[in-house]
Amino acid sequence: MGTKIISCGSIIEAQALNNRLAEAGIVSVINDGPGDWVVHRVPNMIVNVMVREEDYDQAKAIYAKLSETD
Repeated sequence: MGTKIISCGSIIEAQALNNRLAEAGIVSVINDGPGDWVVHRVPNMIVNVMVREEDYDQAKAIYAKLSETD
């Protein structure tokens, strides 16, 4: 059981995705760099959201819907 990454355009987008995934029952972790967990830095910096491999397709679909509402 591995993990996959969804790259978001900002910490705000990553937190919104993380919330939507939690609502869908998908466990996720926000990571903005090696060994650097959820550090609030530059607002528009790429931030990764990690999900279990088996949840990846559903998580990507949720991310796509989130992006459409922007």
